[in-house]
Parts: sequence; C-alpha cells; structure tokens
Amino acid sequence: MYHPADASVLYSAHKLFMGFEDEYGKLKEGFTGTCFFVESDSHLFLLTNRHNIDAGYKDKNKRQWKLASLSISGYDSKSKYFKGDIVEIKGPIFPAVWDEDVAILKVTGFKVDKEFSGGVSIRHIQREAIADDAFFSDYNASEFVVFSGYPTWHDRHENRPIIRSGIIASDPKTNYTGPNDDPGSRRIAFEGFSFEGSSGSPVFSLAFGLIAGPGLSGIRYRHQRLIGINLGHETDGRTGIHSGISRMIKSTVVLELIDSMIAQFP
Repeated sequence: MYHPADASVLYSAHKLFMGFEDEYGKLKEGFTGTCFFVESDSHLFLLTNRHNIDAGYKDKNKRQWKLASLSISGYDSKSKYFKGDIVEIKGPIFPAVWDEDVAILKVTGFKVDKEFSGGVSIRHIQREAIADDAFFSDYNASEFVVFSGYPTWHDRHENRPIIRSGIIASDPKTNYTGPNDDPGSRRIAFEGFSFEGSSGSPVFSLAFGLIAGPGLSGIRYRHQRLIGINLGHETDGRTGIHSGISRMIKSTVVLELIDSMIAQFP
C-alpha cells in the first residue's frame, strides 16, 4: 500500500535561475533549472545538477564561462511564494566521478526581492529523510517514485512546481549504465518523463505499508525518502525522441557531498 506524497514533496522543488559571464565578460542570462535544499547539522545546502551551474560541464565551447548569479523562487514553509538572490555561497563541490552530475553549495547569504515582504523560511529536506545504502539494500525495481520540479509545463500563473510519477526500471541495488554513461557512476533508471527544466529535481520513494496501531505487530512500514536527484532522460538513438526512461543520481552521492561540504566548510 503506497501513500500519496504530501505537500512537502511538491514544494521541496525550487526554480533556479542562473547567470553566466562568458570569456569576453559579457553577461548571459535566461538559464533555468530545478534545485532543492537539504539541512544537516544546522547547515543549509543547495543541491542541483552540475550542468545547471557549470556551463562548460557538458558544452566544451562554454568552458571559460563563469557562474555570475544565482536566484531562486518557490514556496516557503508557510506556503508563501517568494523570489530572491543567493548572495553568499561556499563551494560548489562536485563528486569525484565525472559522470555523477551533481553539485552542492552551502548557502550562507540570501536576499529576498523587495516586493516580498516579511521573512522567508526556505523549505528543505532533513538529512534523516535521505536514503542511504541500507535503504537500497531492501529496495527493488517496480517501486513507485515521484519527482517535483519546473519543466516547461509547470504552473506559470502562480509559479508552482508540478509532480510527475514513475517506477524504478533498473535494479536500484546496482548502478544503471545507459548508452553514453560512465560505468562507475551511481545511477538508477526509472520509467518517467523528465523533461527540460526538470534537471535537478528531487526524486522521492513513496511511503509504503501500514502504520501499526494498538494490538497490531509485525506490520511493515517504510517512510517516504529522497532517493536521488533527477539527471535527465534517455533518447531514442534513431529519432532523438524521449525513450520514456529517465535517470537519477543516487541519494548516496548527496550524502557524501554533504559530508564533504561540512568537512571543508564547517
């Protein structure tokens, strides 16, 4: 028995706006993606795909571009819409494996746009809600997942993210390798329609089972967990269209990056 995701899953996704300075010092704007936040040991971390903030990661013609600005919009813990600039960061840090397309930044300064009065409490995921190796040891293909983000079809009028669903397609105990993947990268394939703008979306396993009540024992219940960060989708080699298979980087990579960030920037 699966349980529907609650509002915290939908609104854990934030829209990310990036600006870059090219090799000639010219500002390039209009780039967007999805990000989410994790809190660990009272530190606030921003997670997204590396290709969202490192322009040269996938495009060798942009290797000299530098990240010039980061802004986010979303709905805070009180369900209030906000937008603002990330003005102080530490990092980013990337995984040692090149193909693990993840970036983490420690957010130390945030400035809300003037039109949004009052304080903002950024909605975030607690470290304890992130799946570790022990979780995956009892996790299987065909499990239901959901991922929230800002693809082309998100709610434009109120700037809200949307949730899409899917099922685990590869064995999550192993590392999925697609046609163009590094065999050493920790990935899971899932049947779901990731699309442009969804890069960096948090991917969640749904809560499963029954909560034991008075007089009940031996009941299995598995809590909702962040299991990965959406990476993109596989395309048909002949037509270039969406194959129906998307990929995520496992959440164990996120946990390692959090530990590295805390060690480097305590």
